[in-house]
Amino acid sequence: MRAMGVVRTLRARVLVVGSILALAACGAPPPDTLGVRDGVLAPCPAASDCVHTGLRHPDGTRGLFVRGSIPRGEIVERIRAVVEEMPRATVVTANRDYLHVEFRSRIFRLVDDLEISIDPAREAVVRSAARRSFGSATSNVRRVEELRRRLDEAAILR
Repeated sequence: MRAMGVVRTLRARVLVVGSILALAACGAPPPDTLGVRDGVLAPCPAASDCVHTGLRHPDGTRGLFVRGSIPRGEIVERIRAVVEEMPRATVVTANRDYLHVEFRSRIFRLVDDLEISIDPAREAVVRSAARRSFGSATSNVRRVEELRRRLDEAAILR
């Protein structure tokens, strides 16, 4: 009988913590750092679940360079078509050189912001960051690698 009480208490605690996380994430406003400023995306915060591919960033991964055969005015639209096929993606902003997409986690509906900026050298600079940091950039690393794979398959990258 005592074991049943422990299990009920544990379930109740998990439910409370999960509910708090879900409510906190749902109310997280978009950060002030979204968008291109002075020609670049914001760097990743020091203690954040964030990945940045920009070559000008010391912790950046290798760049994503768009094929020269794709007209500049079509780059974001082609990337957008690929991103929209990814699970739980919602396009928020799309213009000639910039794409902002929100991704929501399956269970707690946590929001990650994916930004893509096309620079003059035709590099698709990607920044994927969690709105609420829980100490691991794993989901954003996987997302950026999945995006890279999908863009390769769609013959967008060189």
